[in-house]
Amino acid sequence: MKNNPALTTLGVPALILAFAAPAVALDFESPELSGNVMLQYYHYIGEDDVDLGYSVPAGRIAVRHAAVGAEGALGDYLHYGIELGVSTCAGSGGDDISVKCKEAEIMFTPLEWLGTGIARGHVMRGFVGRQECFDNPVCEKPQFFSVFGQCHMTGARLELTPTFGEDLSLDLQAGFYNGSGNTMDIEGITLVGLQLHLPWGVSVGGHFENQTVDYDFDGDYDDVWRASGGLRWEYDSFYIVGEYFLGTGFNAAYGDVEPVELERDAYYLLGAYDIELGSELFPYLQPHVMYEGMELGGNVDDDIDRDYSWLTGGVTLGLGGLNDAAFKLDYRANLTAEREYEAQSADALYVRLQVGF
Repeated sequence: MKNNPALTTLGVPALILAFAAPAVALDFESPELSGNVMLQYYHYIGEDDVDLGYSVPAGRIAVRHAAVGAEGALGDYLHYGIELGVSTCAGSGGDDISVKCKEAEIMFTPLEWLGTGIARGHVMRGFVGRQECFDNPVCEKPQFFSVFGQCHMTGARLELTPTFGEDLSLDLQAGFYNGSGNTMDIEGITLVGLQLHLPWGVSVGGHFENQTVDYDFDGDYDDVWRASGGLRWEYDSFYIVGEYFLGTGFNAAYGDVEPVELERDAYYLLGAYDIELGSELFPYLQPHVMYEGMELGGNVDDDIDRDYSWLTGGVTLGLGGLNDAAFKLDYRANLTAEREYEAQSADALYVRLQVGF
């Protein structure tokens, strides 16, 4: 077994600064409160395949996300945030209504553009990884996203957000996080994300991460990696974003390729357009569409097709004159060609009501 050097190069300085911060004289300010509620209906369209053991999932209504949060400052240099709530991801079969800590952070900010501390929450694994589900145009993130890593991670973090004039800024996030077993002594995850925001609403970005994983559960840990690159354009009523993900090391074995050597890549392209309706009851309408694809074994040399693709389309309708209240309707179609050796998974219909404050 081996120790991950990122714990000393990144994690320790962040931990020291985070716990040294309370020594600063504190002036308490009232926290800024926020919250959201997302209730969603899932309906699946397809056919059972008895021979291959596939059953179309049953429809259900779930609490997709419901949470309250607070964030604020203690003095000039110490910032904090917390979010408590419940959520159900699209792929989960149950509806866990136990309240959990979804996000939490304590950050020491000696400069306006520099922060370091300990945090739990979304990380800069591309644009889509950092984005809250509440703000995503489509109801659900790409199908492949969870294959490349967790949505929420806990660890030591360094953030830099310098600006260079009115139309040019940079976001850099580096962190050392708990690994798959929720520890970081050996199996920690080192992740660095970078996003450059340019004039005319254009942003380019990407990330790289190293994961240390024991695939065979024999105490022999291996280093694998993930990476992404993407482009986003937000201008007036248009929103377009596309990203490409790739990496090595996944919990599957095809042919002679071991899990640690398995390569996968995936991509998505999402577009949305806001139409102002001029109505107090229904202020806007937003059509949106997302295409995504994934290759499960890029370096496997056999005759089996492991390409998958989906197309999601739908609309968001603003409600009640509130910017953060909406009705969403999405249909996700499975575009993967039918194969004799594999069941065709069902299409999905998502119906959501959401409100935030």
